[in-house]
Amino acid sequence: AEYMGIEVSAALTCICKLINKETLPAVKNLVVERLSHSSTFVRKKAAIALHRFYQQDPTCIQNLPELIGRLICDPEPCVMAASLALLELVLKDNISEYKSLLTSLVSILKQVIEHRLSNSYDYHRTPAPWCQIQLLRCLALLGTDKKSAEEMYEVLNEVLKRADTGINIGYAVTYEAIRTICKIYPNTQLIE
Repeated sequence: AEYMGIEVSAALTCICKLINKETLPAVKNLVVERLSHSSTFVRKKAAIALHRFYQQDPTCIQNLPELIGRLICDPEPCVMAASLALLELVLKDNISEYKSLLTSLVSILKQVIEHRLSNSYDYHRTPAPWCQIQLLRCLALLGTDKKSAEEMYEVLNEVLKRADTGINIGYAVTYEAIRTICKIYPNTQLIE
């Protein structure tokens, strides 16, 4: 079974490099099936392949909101992190179908800043900074209305407090948090 996981993982990597609009229909269902694979790395590679598919043809995947919801809520952080690029890309095209993910994204960001992920995701003692940045970008796209923005004010304030570490990666997270605050429905306390 382990060998099969490595083999499938290698095939998914190749698909990302070789796929084009004409060959996509032949492999898309096989890739979608791999989102349920027992191997974490296969699910991660399948998420990356879906991102590539979406870049090639945004209409090619049925039930995309359900698939992205499953990936974002995957118990393995590496699968969740791999799916954030796809989510950000999809949100730029269609926010309304993904509003239901807002609570999950806020919860994930809160877990990240509270160091609930493995230390292997840390960079200079900053917890998963690239995940934080991608999550903040997704929240910026989702927080344009008052109700959605109110759900994220507390976690954004916490991100700002914890990112102030005096090192470059902390500044990057702070910058993205400020960009998010400027894009969502305004809150004077956060802006100050």
